[in-house]
Amino acid sequence: MGADTDEGGWIGNSPVRILHDTGIVGLAIFALFVWTLASAVRKAMRIAPSHSRNVLVALSAGLILYAITFQATEATILAFTWVHLGLLGAAVQIGHTRHAV
Repeated sequence: MGADTDEGGWIGNSPVRILHDTGIVGLAIFALFVWTLASAVRKAMRIAPSHSRNVLVALSAGLILYAITFQATEATILAFTWVHLGLLGAAVQIGHTRHAV
């Protein structure tokens, strides 16, 4: 009795979950999204003033911490990860807008 032996194990991390839910195309699109965001952050850090650079560093460090943490948990479906990505993207956009003016 007890445990069901027909039930397989589940590896709960972000890439495996994305691959499982959306396939190789979804994983490639997500990787492209992360690559684009990382490139934009790097470019924004070169042109941003020091106080804006500090914000970008803090948001990026938090995102890296999420990425490490979520390799061992199922927290990718929680909203705060996606809100954090949005904040990082907004910070980059604000940095570009301020530099263009």
